[in-house]
Amino acid sequence: HFSPNFFILIVPYFDTILKYNLKYKFKEEIMDITNNFLEIMEKTTDMAIASSDSSNQPNVRIVRFYYNSDEKILYFLTLKNSQKTVEFEQNNKVAFTTIPIDGLKHIKAKGIIRKSQKSVQDLKNKFIEKIPEVKKNIDEGENFMELYEVSFTKATVTLDVKNTKEFEIL
Repeated sequence: HFSPNFFILIVPYFDTILKYNLKYKFKEEIMDITNNFLEIMEKTTDMAIASSDSSNQPNVRIVRFYYNSDEKILYFLTLKNSQKTVEFEQNNKVAFTTIPIDGLKHIKAKGIIRKSQKSVQDLKNKFIEKIPEVKKNIDEGENFMELYEVSFTKATVTLDVKNTKEFEIL
């Protein structure tokens, strides 16, 4: 048999515990989603990037990419003066999704694209470290390639059909 005063004292305590646990769980969830994002960006090599031409006709291509987590910039190589580079110059808004290699795990986002100030040579080793088979392409075709970068501040992280979360790049 408990007195009513006992409940008055203990309820605020449980409220504090609940708030602490929710805050901790929220921080833990942010940490998990950040780790999931970084892991997917590190392990995945290909993405589909969507752009549109001057008449707003959409176009999608698959390209190989490297994500620099310190700069929070996604880089990819493409041939100079290709149709996609013309489209990027006409409209710098793009969308992309990584191509899953492990179940449904992927990232999708909208961003701004531009020709990078960095050269192919600047990131050559990063691309080769991530995707060893691009070494031959870079070695043989570097003079015909350009480096593009996509910046984005939000992404959707999908782990499976039940686990999809919006993620802000901080």
